Amino acid sequence: MFDTLARPRSWSRHWPAAVCASLFFLGTADQFFAVRVHGITLRLAQLVLLAGLITWWRSNKTGLPENSRTLLIAWAPFLGVFLLASMLSADPLPGLVKLCWFGFNFLGAYAWCQLFRREDLVLGYFSAYLVVAAVIVFDFYIGFGTGPAHMIGYAQPTYGVPGREGWFRPHAFYYEPSYAAAALGLAWALALTTVSVYAPRASAALAMTAITALAVTFSRTGWIYALIAVVAIAVVDGNGPLISLRRRLVGLCAGGLALLALALLLVPQQNRGGVGALLQALGVSATIERVCPIVDEWLPSWDLQCLEGAERARALPYNQPGEAPERTSEGSRLMSWESALDRIEEHPVAGVGVVRSADRLISTTVPNTWLEIAVEGGVFALIAFVWGLAATIYRWEGLGRENRAVGVALLLYFLVSWQFIQTFPRLDQWLSLWMALSVVRAESAAKRAIWT
Repeated sequence: MFDTLARPRSWSRHWPAAVCASLFFLGTADQFFAVRVHGITLRLAQLVLLAGLITWWRSNKTGLPENSRTLLIAWAPFLGVFLLASMLSADPLPGLVKLCWFGFNFLGAYAWCQLFRREDLVLGYFSAYLVVAAVIVFDFYIGFGTGPAHMIGYAQPTYGVPGREGWFRPHAFYYEPSYAAAALGLAWALALTTVSVYAPRASAALAMTAITALAVTFSRTGWIYALIAVVAIAVVDGNGPLISLRRRLVGLCAGGLALLALALLLVPQQNRGGVGALLQALGVSATIERVCPIVDEWLPSWDLQCLEGAERARALPYNQPGEAPERTSEGSRLMSWESALDRIEEHPVAGVGVVRSADRLISTTVPNTWLEIAVEGGVFALIAFVWGLAATIYRWEGLGRENRAVGVALLLYFLVSWQFIQTFPRLDQWLSLWMALSVVRAESAAKRAIWT
């Protein structure tokens, strides 16, 4: 359909890419271009998805029956198990709504990505995340030490010191820095894969600039994923095409690091102390010390010899005086994970279902998506979800010989980033998945057509 719309006589050559970019960007807008109904975020992007879903369904393309069967084989087990778990819970409605939310976002993202050419999808995708990266970097320079009132997007207050208002971590229009960094990290990783050949300039620009944006979110979730992904992409098996990919990767990463170094040199004078202090607070030693008492209580045989009293205060100068370990960012995560594991142990088969709170139809469970699925749907739901995800990436040729880097980037996103974020129906991650898989599958199909 949109191949026709893209002809120069009827539309500008880049108009479909601009439409794609608009959808991908709107998919990142958790707090803007959206309304909240009973605690559920309804995005403008979902209205666009609905239009795409209807168009895809009515187009009746040749591959529709086969692809539908493939999706059904991959995801019917999870949908069935989660549906049963929701029906067996004390309050079925939140679970049913969450399952419909996931199904709509997942299928809508798939349908949308089948309507456009590879070039338009990729250019739109990387262009959207270039805008996200630009907003984050701009907001860092403008509002890191002065607050969100001076920013385009949103920011999270972080560690402060007496006499200061504190420092603010920009995260564009996402809920918080971890979500922004995880999504931006995935886009950055995909810019280093063979997907990038369909928009070489936009992908190169993102591969270089996103390093700076990732850095100034001060999100260890994004940092860890990006580091692991770039190493994995660099060492993935392959022959000629991947050798050139490695060369591209090295060049782009070198350029990105040089740009990051320049950006750090240009940090405003009044913010430099805050940046250094925040990096110290987020460092490995400070992070370990914040959770040391919790781990020592869990594993007393390790005899960790955690710091106490004045020594602990000196090691953690930016924490509130006397702050309990379980009230720190890292400590609260550990305690939440422990609580989730206890609930899984108590209800391993059907889970506890999706629960609601006083002001939300769907309450958050735990800042770990894998544990979230197991808590709400049980262990079998978790196994079925893993099957659905792995089968989808495999059947859509994300792990094919020349596409292996794409599959690795996607799998690592779910394996790494999902340890620190939550809410599996989130729209932006499914748009990223289907953009990448649609491109590599179309490329493989085109090559098979040439060979035959």
